[in-house]
Amino acid sequence: MFICPITRGNCDCTVIPLDCNVIPLSVVGFGRGGQNQTGKSRLGPGVESRWGLRHAIRHQADVVPQHARVSRDEAATLSFMLLDHPIITERLFFPRKQAIAEPFRVRSDDAELACYRFSSRSGGKASHTFIHFHGNGEVVADYIPDYVEAIAALGRTPRRPTPGQTEPSTDARPALSIDVVLAEYRGYGGSTGTPGLVRMLDDVDPIVAAIGRPVEELWVYGRSLGSIYAIELAHRHPGIGGLVIESGIADMLERLLIRVEPTELGVTRDELARQVAIHLDHQRKLSSYTGPLLVIHARDDDLIDPSHATRNHEWAASNDKQLVLFESGGHNALLPVNWTQYLDTLERFLSARQ
Repeated sequence: MFICPITRGNCDCTVIPLDCNVIPLSVVGFGRGGQNQTGKSRLGPGVESRWGLRHAIRHQADVVPQHARVSRDEAATLSFMLLDHPIITERLFFPRKQAIAEPFRVRSDDAELACYRFSSRSGGKASHTFIHFHGNGEVVADYIPDYVEAIAALGRTPRRPTPGQTEPSTDARPALSIDVVLAEYRGYGGSTGTPGLVRMLDDVDPIVAAIGRPVEELWVYGRSLGSIYAIELAHRHPGIGGLVIESGIADMLERLLIRVEPTELGVTRDELARQVAIHLDHQRKLSSYTGPLLVIHARDDDLIDPSHATRNHEWAASNDKQLVLFESGGHNALLPVNWTQYLDTLERFLSARQ
């Protein structure tokens, strides 16, 4: 028998699989302040890690005295830890290092995010800032300069040519004035830190703060994995000027179960589902979003089924929402295959809401 660090007495915890190697130290008797007497952080390996998440979850049961139970905040921390488990991080994220010149550096807790900022108007202020959260396996460098310049040029005449064409469009468009910020993730591009599914949710606020303009002047765009963080930003700042979800995710549990078996994390499927519901319930988040919404997806996307787009669109409480399904382009070629239509769709959406 071990002395249980939660009940402070003997128990049969040792029969529970202790296969999660990261756990909040507050759950193992280090107090609620985030550090123990030696100044170690709440996240740490070693003797503390013998106590798995199943142990902590189990001790919410009635066998634990009321004063010893994990608080609501600590329960949220437990789910934070589960969803940022090294197994999930390794299988879900595909970071790539690629530095860019003159990054727009954003400090978020223990990481520095190497974002990119493009100002479309010299000596003046654009009416809006377009914040772009890229997909998995991508970095902001992939969108410099072509994509950034195309977004900044929306509403101007003549239109940039479609890739592969030599002559630009001469169609007149409503004038737009857009600055562009490409958000970078922890561990991606030139950023420091390590990716974490839930940890990265808290990175959206420092990005908004660093941009330094009213939220109603922000247009937020999330592609694929980036839809998680775009939706989170819209949930935290529902007054944004507009939200665009491209090839986005509706059901994060569905995506996780493709990559991870819950038993590998030392939890059941129901336990994993409960933790996903705390942090990554897009139905709940979008049901409180009433601002403008544009959902873009390809019908032939075989990585993230277009039903995700339908669900995200249906869940949003907004009365000002559009669902655009392109016939082809799949998951990773939606833009090059539909470049002209894509820019037209985005331009019409933004210009009507500036």
